[in-house]
Amino acid sequence: MPSLEANATKRPLGVTVVAVLLASYAAIIFVAIIAALTRPQMVQSWMTPENREAIAFGIVVFAPLQVGLAGILSAGLWQLQDWARRGVALFMLWGPLSRTTSALIFAPKSVPNTLQHDISHIGMVRILAIIIVLGYLFQPKVANAFTDSSN
Repeated sequence: MPSLEANATKRPLGVTVVAVLLASYAAIIFVAIIAALTRPQMVQSWMTPENREAIAFGIVVFAPLQVGLAGILSAGLWQLQDWARRGVALFMLWGPLSRTTSALIFAPKSVPNTLQHDISHIGMVRILAIIIVLGYLFQPKVANAFTDSSN
């Protein structure tokens, strides 16, 4: 009699790495939110009037949303849910877009600095990492490991 584990789809190593990185990201952002709320004097950018609204909105709305989404996507990837694989694509693209959108809404004068940061070496490494992870998750071999929960 074959074991159930022998028939189960194995989680690819790269999917495990992405799931662990997402969970770690959620934990780090959660700790940063708690630190910012319990010790607001440590948040230097709150001291500048032009960034105060953007930083507060980010800590109250965007950061908890990122923690929740990263946690949910990490759990979904760990369980090989296809919706999580697609959600990771949106989540990774949301990062650079949300920074620029926040700058446009709350601090229009900071848009050139935001765009310059996204085009810097660090920004390019970030974009390259996004391309690599998305390319990996959408390879046919990796995509076949995921289950379609809509059936």
